[in-house]
Amino acid sequence: MLAKNLFSLEGQRWRDMRSKIAPAFTTGKMKIMVPYMAEVGQNWLKFLSKNISDEAVDLKELAVTYTADAIGTCVFGVNYNAFENPNNTFMTMGRRLVGYDFKRGIKAICVIFFPEVVKFFDFEWFERSMVDFFCNLLKEMMDSRKKTGQTRKDFLQLMVELKEKGSVTSDNAEDEKESKKLSGFEDSQPTQGKFDFSDVDIYAQAFAFFVAGFENSSTQISLACLELAVESELQHRAHAEIDQVLKEHDGKLTAESLKKMVYLESIVQETLRKYPPAGGLVRSCTKNYLIPGTNVRIEKGTIVMIPTYSLQNDPKYFPDPERFDPERFCDEDAHHKLQYLYTPFGDGPRHCIGMRFSQLLIKTGLASILSKFEILPCKETVYPPKIDPIRMPLSSVGGVQVKMQERKVD
Repeated sequence: MLAKNLFSLEGQRWRDMRSKIAPAFTTGKMKIMVPYMAEVGQNWLKFLSKNISDEAVDLKELAVTYTADAIGTCVFGVNYNAFENPNNTFMTMGRRLVGYDFKRGIKAICVIFFPEVVKFFDFEWFERSMVDFFCNLLKEMMDSRKKTGQTRKDFLQLMVELKEKGSVTSDNAEDEKESKKLSGFEDSQPTQGKFDFSDVDIYAQAFAFFVAGFENSSTQISLACLELAVESELQHRAHAEIDQVLKEHDGKLTAESLKKMVYLESIVQETLRKYPPAGGLVRSCTKNYLIPGTNVRIEKGTIVMIPTYSLQNDPKYFPDPERFDPERFCDEDAHHKLQYLYTPFGDGPRHCIGMRFSQLLIKTGLASILSKFEILPCKETVYPPKIDPIRMPLSSVGGVQVKMQERKVD
């Protein structure tokens, strides 16, 4: 089953799958997810208001709970409210999925450096019981919707639409254009013909997106808050922007209000710059290539590693890289200027298709928590954070220890 997810597929099947799934990740479709994320954000605030104290808290742990609930409701169509029910099965299985130990570390190294060995021995990354749980959950949700005729605007429903109709409907011409760009085939479309998309394909995509987003997004939220705790002026600027925008939108987090939080967006981008989820990108050369200005030739089939972390923390491209500076991304043309240097979600046809979802999840989480709380450093705070050298995706050792103080907002 796992071999059927978009991240594992290759060749024509990957091209077809990417092209068919792309419309589910356009800006228009992402707007639909905001109310679900915002609701989880409100649950987070209620939990904090009741449980916050003068003691240090692990913000990474809190962010994990937020992302698990948000992905659960947006992707699987369930909301267990893990803030009130921390030991629910969905949360427990999620933690087991992203848990890391020596055995998984060795497997991760093999996946990157010895992919043929992985294929030969058919390594199992996840326990069968974990995979079965999520597959059964999805089957249960799909059967329930089919039986009752009820639908819900979420990722699961979009995948069901793809299975039943052979495509995901674009809402407008702009969405259609964007989906082509997301597919990576703007100029040439994959081979047309019958596209088989089964229940197992749905399970595979949903499972992969849960695993990819669960750890990444929570890490980014917690590290952004750590930086803001240390740089109080930046945090106060974010507070002022969030307060003003929410005042203009009746205190509600919506797609429109989030779009107006441009400085918060820069904070998200700078966090991804300083702490890219993946330390590097792995690509396979598709044709012989001579690097311009050199006699270095890359042969077809050669595995190429791009050191994302090193590039994004290189003073040659990002002056004073250890300084957290959202201003780097306040320029509207910043991404164009930094093309191929700033690649936290990869680049090219195989860039992360869930990039917009992940960024929206991070931004909504930050907007929620900063709207009511101030993040403060404490004696338990470790800065700069100690990054685990063997864990993937990037993660801080010991979580993110900070204090939180409820704000007085007019």
